[in-house]
Amino acid sequence: MKKALTLSIIIPVYNEAHRLNFCLDAIAAQDEMPDEVIVVDNNSKDNSVAIARSYPFVRVVHEKKQGLIFARDLGFSVAKSDILGRIDADSMINPQWVKNVKAIFNDKTIAGATGPSYSLLLPRIRWPMTLIWSRLYFVWSHVFYGVPVLWGANMAVRAKSWQEIKNEVCKDATVVHEDQDISLLLLAHGQKLINSKTMFFTSYSQAQHYFPKLMYYSGLRNKTRSYHRQLGSFKTISPDYYGLKRFLMYAIGWPVIGLFYLASFIMWPLDAFVTALGKQDSWLS
Repeated sequence: MKKALTLSIIIPVYNEAHRLNFCLDAIAAQDEMPDEVIVVDNNSKDNSVAIARSYPFVRVVHEKKQGLIFARDLGFSVAKSDILGRIDADSMINPQWVKNVKAIFNDKTIAGATGPSYSLLLPRIRWPMTLIWSRLYFVWSHVFYGVPVLWGANMAVRAKSWQEIKNEVCKDATVVHEDQDISLLLLAHGQKLINSKTMFFTSYSQAQHYFPKLMYYSGLRNKTRSYHRQLGSFKTISPDYYGLKRFLMYAIGWPVIGLFYLASFIMWPLDAFVTALGKQDSWLS
């Protein structure tokens, strides 16, 4: 009889008290509960830990080294399941997420999977919700690298595949986009990544509209590609976006992405004012 796959969900947390309960409520509402849920506290100064511990299915561990990469690595190292699910504290996964992820990984050729997000269409406006921005993120990243990448807010990696690359991941968050670093390493090892619409989640975070953050992560994406070119990853990765196909995607994508950047830039002065008032958490997420 075939052994059923097990799945752990890892959530790195740093001062996420204002949204963590929504994330954990979504896990509690799963049609099929994960085999374990690990909240990695990364020196939170609010009551994030107390919130996490109020859910009986949550295991809390502590990472003293500050940074998402260190929190992620600790969560992955202590997890005991066949599949390592990784979400953010503002990710509200759909009720079939666990069941769907396990179904995806029944295909033994798949090492990593990711999926889209319902997020806000317009900056700072709470309605309507759309999949368009996450889909554009996946398309744009695919065109930029020539290969698909995983999204840290909503991804799953086979534990055996993580073991292959864990000693190669970059520990410097100023050098790489950590989820894209994982993606390129897995691909360089000949692993297969997929994007599945069954792995969707909802997030009310508006941080992706914040112009300084948008520019920071755009620059980090460029650094990630340069880092992996120097590392030699692309010598063993076969791109599936190239030539005319890649040119057409750039031509189509630039106007839409340009509008996104423009809207973010226009809102920047108001964002800066709200941030100065200390209201950025409620304003940007």
